[in-house]
Amino acid sequence: FIICLLKPLFLAMFLIYCNYLLLLNLLIFCWSRQIIVHFNLSDIFSKSYRTS
Repeated sequence: FIICLLKPLFLAMFLIYCNYLLLLNLLIFCWSRQIIVHFNLSDIFSKSYRTS
């Protein structure tokens, strides 16, 4: 009886965990992309500043 109760609980926890990991990966991906874009922009600005 307890096992029958625990099975859906574990399934729900597993699904929540998967969604959490997916969100975390998405966040890290967006964050790293933002940083790369920021560094590229600053690099371009510094280069144009040096040449001018």
